[in-house]
Amino acid sequence: MDKTIIERTEQGQRQFDLLQPPPVVAPKAGNHIRTQTGVDFDVSDPDTWLFNMTDISTALSNLSRFSGHLSRFYSVAEHSVRVSETLKEWGAPPDVQLLGLIHDATEAYLLDIPRPWKHLVTVGGVDYEDLEMDMMVAIVEWHLEESVNLAHAWTNRWDLVRRADMFVYEQEEKARRTVEGVGKLAPHEAKEEFAALWLTLRSAVRTGGKDAKS
Repeated sequence: MDKTIIERTEQGQRQFDLLQPPPVVAPKAGNHIRTQTGVDFDVSDPDTWLFNMTDISTALSNLSRFSGHLSRFYSVAEHSVRVSETLKEWGAPPDVQLLGLIHDATEAYLLDIPRPWKHLVTVGGVDYEDLEMDMMVAIVEWHLEESVNLAHAWTNRWDLVRRADMFVYEQEEKARRTVEGVGKLAPHEAKEEFAALWLTLRSAVRTGGKDAKS
């Protein structure tokens, strides 16, 4: 066989192999879920809480807001981008914008439980809201490896993030039953936008805001 044909065949096979799903391996015994990147994540065991942006952006882009009660799909990832962009419009610095982007990151692991029901839910004997806050603190601490500025934002500016979240929610509530709906992005688009904004804001926080887009 011609060498060129062999090379093309091998290249095509490699590309085909990349498209194949990873081998199915059962999660560890216990309360684990297996994430997109293969992390065995047990919400009841903080020692297994290994966060990465691929898992977070993948999960949030596939989770629907409002428990799916929408005229068209609208992801938690797209909502998170809107909260971050609202904070930017309000003049908040990059560290606060980053908090706005990741404010629902726990839902990548705990799912998006409607707010009126959260106080009714327990996980392993722990109130859902307490577990959610513990995990949010862990996610912020994961980001602290990038900049201590985020600790200041978390301590002093979380109320501003919550206000932006409510502001966006009120807009969503008005539009979610209309023909146009709220969502504008397909899951893969929301994932890309979320991840790109995270990279931009992480860089800006690292450099004290110098890399933030105007």
